[in-house]
Amino acid sequence: MGRLSDLTAELPASTMQVGGTIDIIRRTVEALAGASELPVSRVHVPAGGGKAFEFPGDTPDAPEYVTSFTGIVLSASFINARWDHEYGEAGADRTPRCMSRDGLSGYDTEGVEHACRACPWNRMGSRDGGRGKACRNMVQLLVMAEGEPLPVALKVPTMSVANWAQYVARVLSPRGLQPWQVATRFSLMKATSGAGIEYSQIMFQCAGRVRDEEIAPLMGALSPMLSGTEAEALEGA
Repeated sequence: MGRLSDLTAELPASTMQVGGTIDIIRRTVEALAGASELPVSRVHVPAGGGKAFEFPGDTPDAPEYVTSFTGIVLSASFINARWDHEYGEAGADRTPRCMSRDGLSGYDTEGVEHACRACPWNRMGSRDGGRGKACRNMVQLLVMAEGEPLPVALKVPTMSVANWAQYVARVLSPRGLQPWQVATRFSLMKATSGAGIEYSQIMFQCAGRVRDEEIAPLMGALSPMLSGTEAEALEGA
């Protein structure tokens, strides 16, 4: 059990270096002048309880796999999506029937707006068989991963969202810290659902405080090419 007095202790400084990354980002922004936003690659979480993240390689057919990595979470957005089928089902349309990019309100394929908190599809028991929700609650993270030249996108799956919320609420917020002020260690744990299905769950661990004199230039270098939502998050930093 955590004690409030323990949370006031100063975190050790992160060993993550961002100076070289800032230079790369600035050169990329200059070279891609006129592009609407920064090119962001995706990091994939394995299915079936796998324990290695899939990072993009130098070519699309040569991804790289790591069991854990450290990075700075630059922005975090709650997103909701509902499909008329099981996501990933062979031959099924990947377009969600309804999608929310802020976790508060979403639009279905007919353009009708739905308030997520009041939506019956976003309630426990609404999924076929009464297990879980028909609407998938996820978190989209933009991460400056150590060793990567540019930020990467990591979608936190439904069964890992509670881990992210606990990390923010119990580790960062009591210390008065935002996710972009610390280095976070990402790892995977194999878990099993109530239906006996194995899946991979993301674990989050604080890896130290990032110095303000390092994070401020990083935010400044990124802001010209981020999407509107991400830019707003950085402006709040």
